[in-house]
Amino acid sequence: MPGYDHSSITVRDLDSSLAYYRDGLGLGVTRIRDVAGRTVADLALPGGRTWRLEEHRDVPRYPASARPCDPGFAHVCLYVDDAAAVTARLRAAGFGTRGEVVGITSGPHTGAEAAYTVDPDGFVVELYRPAGGTGGGPGTVTGFFHHGITVTDLDAALEFWTALGARLRERGTRSGRSVAALVGLLPESLDTAFLDLPGAPSSIEVFAYQGIERHPAIARDADPASSRLVLRTTDPAAVAAAVPGGGRPDPGHGPGALRVHDPDGYPVVLRPDR
Repeated sequence: MPGYDHSSITVRDLDSSLAYYRDGLGLGVTRIRDVAGRTVADLALPGGRTWRLEEHRDVPRYPASARPCDPGFAHVCLYVDDAAAVTARLRAAGFGTRGEVVGITSGPHTGAEAAYTVDPDGFVVELYRPAGGTGGGPGTVTGFFHHGITVTDLDAALEFWTALGARLRERGTRSGRSVAALVGLLPESLDTAFLDLPGAPSSIEVFAYQGIERHPAIARDADPASSRLVLRTTDPAAVAAAVPGGGRPDPGHGPGALRVHDPDGYPVVLRPDR
């Protein structure tokens, strides 16, 4: 079964994005290098996780959708000790948010605190202070929570992810009003599911917005605010064979890597676990 390797995010200008991820969020930069027409920066997260920023060069680039309701939209979520403190620091540096810092008052995450912040290209990084925390901390990132993906149909998405080996942890429906202040949109409702990946704690959250106009958000790898979820597995070919269409080679992620797509076309890369 595949486990989480990293989340890859395309940026328009790496220096501008590092001002957000490194200086604003406080993530360490482990290396910056040029690779086949793009500049790549690896970011270190607490717990040994890695994110990757990619700036593509000498190709046409078009902004990806920044609307959380659009199928194919994705975001990443970090644990923090104080969501309000991190959000305030980002705002003071000139970065925006989708909505407000919200205290969760119902459901399995009651007592938590969250905010949808946006990087310079509009890509969403959610800040999540778990229930039981008191806030009032220095505003520190403490770990990686999940990679979130918006879908058209939750059942179809769950079929795809369980075929890849993810395990359903919880599923539910939230009212539109309960999420509006967080995401900056007012749907009628939001269908959600959390799935767990093997290995160290890491999750996928899938969303299907209801009662709001939606448009496909699929973009190319070179387009700012596009992203990819990269998983590692001992046998990419066997895992890819479990989903419709199988996989195609993805040499940009190394020998033996294969790329598959969820029902809405969101890219998932399977890398050999060597």
